[in-house]
Amino acid sequence: MSIYGIVAEYNPFHNGHLHHIECARSSGADGIVCVLSSSFVQRGELALLSKYTRAAMAASCGVDLVIELPVAYSLGSAERFGRGAISLLDQLGVVDILSFGSECGDADCIRSAAQASLDPRIMPAIQEGTEQGQSWPVARRKAFATLFGEDLAGLLDHPNNVLGIEYCKELIRRSSAIEPHTLLRIGAKHDSDKPSGRYASASALRGMIAAHQCPSPYMPEVAHQMLVRELEAGAICDNTDRIERLILLALRKATPGQLANIVDCTGGLAERIGLAARQARSLKDLYARIKTKRFTLSRVRRAVLCCLLDIDDSYYGEVPYAHILAIGPAGKQLLHDISRRSTLTVSESLYSLMELSGQAGRTAALEVQASEVFSVATRLPQPSAIDRTAKLFVYGRDEL
Repeated sequence: MSIYGIVAEYNPFHNGHLHHIECARSSGADGIVCVLSSSFVQRGELALLSKYTRAAMAASCGVDLVIELPVAYSLGSAERFGRGAISLLDQLGVVDILSFGSECGDADCIRSAAQASLDPRIMPAIQEGTEQGQSWPVARRKAFATLFGEDLAGLLDHPNNVLGIEYCKELIRRSSAIEPHTLLRIGAKHDSDKPSGRYASASALRGMIAAHQCPSPYMPEVAHQMLVRELEAGAICDNTDRIERLILLALRKATPGQLANIVDCTGGLAERIGLAARQARSLKDLYARIKTKRFTLSRVRRAVLCCLLDIDDSYYGEVPYAHILAIGPAGKQLLHDISRRSTLTVSESLYSLMELSGQAGRTAALEVQASEVFSVATRLPQPSAIDRTAKLFVYGRDEL
């Protein structure tokens, strides 16, 4: 058996994602496990659709098992995002191949950049740049160019390459037996608002949905049907501004010490957030007051939402459990294999995971809190406790 692991947000699921899954199958995947982002995504926003709907889309389109990436990681920097995803895939004990898309399409190049990221000279060089007022991405790229040359540094200009580098870096750090394979990204670029043939980026699809345009040409039919169902229920979150007062209140209530403890709120960012929160009259105004050349908008958005959820460094380490979101065609067999090979607690119930001691219980409780925020940020507020009431999607039983 050859089991492939995929890390995704599927925000929403589109034809490019289906192409990735089909390529994994044609490359020899006997089973596919997907680690899927939680209710919040890495760009510092709420997901468009609930994690359960996005997982059902994936399981309907060829993924065998969908497991949740805890919100502390799904809302983290590229490094934290990659570390959490690889921690989870590695601990499952069944994944042989990590399959990811990239703009370069060359796993050896990605792996070389990942190895360079672990060079002891790189962090001091990046820190020197940030101390001069450069943003982390700019400082990192300049450090790479100086130490390793422009070719390697150029990989950092593309978002899928960056995530691939973080995945490979964590595989190297863990001495994992999982082998990285990369697929050349085709069609529209990552953040392009222009479709290319039958492909459109997730950003473009979200824009179409917000503008009440039909995205069906760029989505598998079953995924589009699920999207329509959620649209009819008002269960999509296409505007974080719906919770701007909740965010402003949370920030205004936080003490300077509490803000300073929030993950990645270093280098004066906590102070900027505290000051801006007392003056801002909207979420857009808040971000504008915080953002600087050093603090990019994506970092600011992530930090603000981490403040809302009270995420600090204590949530990071090994992912402490596997929360099942959906079961695809061969998912039951994969779950059987995981039960024999992994020491992780595996459950479809976050409320059961909340009863675990230590980090696992805390992580599950944070996940439930994130779901509650999502439920009031949708076009029509959704009922509470989705993590208790959501029905596990099982392929063959729950097809639309």
